[in-house]
Amino acid sequence: MRKSFGPGVVIANQYRGRLGPHAKPEVCLGLSLASLPMASGPTNVQLFSKAKVPEPVRVARMPDQTESNLHSALARFGQVLFPRRLWVGLTVVAIVALFVRPYSVFGHYQFLGTFASLALIVLGLAGRAWAAGCAGRHTRDARIDAPRLITGGPFAYVRNPIYLASIILGFGMVGLVGDPVLLLIHLAVCVLLYAGIIPAEERFLKERFGPAYVEYMENVPRIWPQFRPWEKAEPATFDPRTWMDQFRLALILAGIYFGLHLAAWLRG
Repeated sequence: MRKSFGPGVVIANQYRGRLGPHAKPEVCLGLSLASLPMASGPTNVQLFSKAKVPEPVRVARMPDQTESNLHSALARFGQVLFPRRLWVGLTVVAIVALFVRPYSVFGHYQFLGTFASLALIVLGLAGRAWAAGCAGRHTRDARIDAPRLITGGPFAYVRNPIYLASIILGFGMVGLVGDPVLLLIHLAVCVLLYAGIIPAEERFLKERFGPAYVEYMENVPRIWPQFRPWEKAEPATFDPRTWMDQFRLALILAGIYFGLHLAAWLRG
């Protein structure tokens, strides 16, 4: 029976005849395979390219837990609370007037205690005037707003100087009235107000100013001031009319002080 050889073997023998008897068989076979014509049918590469590749499974992106859960809940609460922040304070004053009893809490150091309390009140009023004068009149609005991003003045040291000044002012009022119960109430009201209002304002400022506010957040603390101002802070213009607002607030605080004393006297 006559053996039949494939075209590769025949061409390999031809290359061996050309290269000489000492040519290696594998070299001749390689050259012969390289000279063979391409098959008319689909190659392995074509078959692989036509194969149906399954689409990658899309995993749902989980939200940022540190921001979306707690921060978003507080921001929503702050949006509701912001236009009512003044009424919250007045309601607390009306409630504490029912049981607060002012007295000399500092004992033998009452003069020093009263002087320190008045100093805290003046410091708080001055801080509020400075911050509000740099921020603008919109800080008195009933809705969260910011025509521009303020990073100069007191805002170069702390992101919420008005709230920090209000906290300091409240400590001064607590010491001036003299009832230790007011200290716990003051702390509770600050947590109630600012734990919601500050996240609401941060969300608003992020949406409006984007990366500029994010950079500001990363370099300036939220409520505890830093000793040196932020080096990229832009100078802020000051509106002196805010001093009149703080003068009116000082009159309101004086009315609260004498009103608490009057309520305690009427209760006997």
